Amino acid sequence: MSMRGYRIYEYDLPLASPLALPLCTLTSRSGMLVRLESDTGRTGWGDIAPLPGFSRETYEQAREQVTTDVPAMLMRASGAGAADVFPSVAFGIESAQLMLASEEEGLGVAQYLRRDAEGSVQVCPLLDGRSGDVVSRAVALREQGATVVKVKVGALDPTEDARIVRAIADALGAGSALRVDANRRWTLGQAETFMSLTSCLRLEYLEEPLSGRNELLAFAERTGCALALDETLAERSISKGDPLLAHVRAFVLKPTVLGGWSRMKTLIRLAATAGIQRVISACFESGIGHWHLASLAAALPGTGPAAGLDTASRLAGDVINPAFSALKCPIVIDAPFSERHQVDMDRCRLICEGDVPVQEQPSGA
Repeated sequence: MSMRGYRIYEYDLPLASPLALPLCTLTSRSGMLVRLESDTGRTGWGDIAPLPGFSRETYEQAREQVTTDVPAMLMRASGAGAADVFPSVAFGIESAQLMLASEEEGLGVAQYLRRDAEGSVQVCPLLDGRSGDVVSRAVALREQGATVVKVKVGALDPTEDARIVRAIADALGAGSALRVDANRRWTLGQAETFMSLTSCLRLEYLEEPLSGRNELLAFAERTGCALALDETLAERSISKGDPLLAHVRAFVLKPTVLGGWSRMKTLIRLAATAGIQRVISACFESGIGHWHLASLAAALPGTGPAAGLDTASRLAGDVINPAFSALKCPIVIDAPFSERHQVDMDRCRLICEGDVPVQEQPSGA
């Protein structure tokens, strides 16, 4: 197989409700789709959607790079995994390459990466602690059979956050695990207050309660709290022997922020060696992005933890038909993309196209 051409499209999808981020509030989600076509007529799609406040590149920077450097990225041996390629761009282009290669073999991306990959993925529902109906939503999730739920905290006083989390835990019952994500909004004292007020609960982990690495280590040593790392993974190198790893239960892996499958391999292997969970997580990408994330989660060796894909429920529209949905679990991901979905071209605007240099297929895991 060789690739014949590429096209880059823009999209702008409405959100079901405003999305408050550290630097701005979004009412829609913008991104770009990469479409690669082979000489056999098959296609592969990828999603480029940097998230403000979390991605190191802006949308404008990603757009400039992808509209000017795609042929060069595909020609280089390092491809989209090169250090000078923005993470969201690397994820989008690599995803398109993987989908194209998997379509040629009549496989799903997960099965192309690992032949014995799982055919489905469990999803961890996401609750916002600021929502007035958060407890009733927790009750509904329990009735739907949810086994793990994630709660966003940090926008309120830690005492109020703790009260809400305890109420959610009561609503879920003993059969559900609880993940809590503070998005680095607390001071050390606030984080310790929260833990003292929730010590009766068995939290699966507390994700990024603090921004300082030394404070994070001190907090874990004082409280014995199991941590999950998210932003830390994008900001600094984590290696075997780091004392922080002794307190880490999960790596939250966001390919849009980290740069795709090939760049995440080192973290995935480190986590496997250290007995740390690997949780594939989304950044409010389009349905194509979420489909790839589900595929990556399924391709991880062993039975992985529930993936963080519930961000799809915030979209009020999608670029694929049928739309990607995290509401029905598990998400079935056992067939080629083209057998399950079609891209809605009415939601896409072509911004550039060109020929693709001859290159080898990307390899699996």
